[in-house]
Amino acid sequence: MPDERRQTHQDQTEVIALPPLRMVLVHAQEERENRAAVLAAMIKSAAPQEDVEPQDLKKIIEHLKRKDQS
Repeated sequence: MPDERRQTHQDQTEVIALPPLRMVLVHAQEERENRAAVLAAMIKSAAPQEDVEPQDLKKIIEHLKRKDQS
């Protein structure tokens, strides 16, 4: 009987291993830098589809202002 008293009931536990926080943050920083580089490359490679003169833009803006006021 003394042996039964000394034995305690232990539940099985699960252990989840996570990478160190520093490793996670460095990986996230690399992803942000890559995303920014891709976005910058896309902006540089985007070519205007039409040549628009400044006076044309002024006319469009004036037209939209008049339309907005009425």
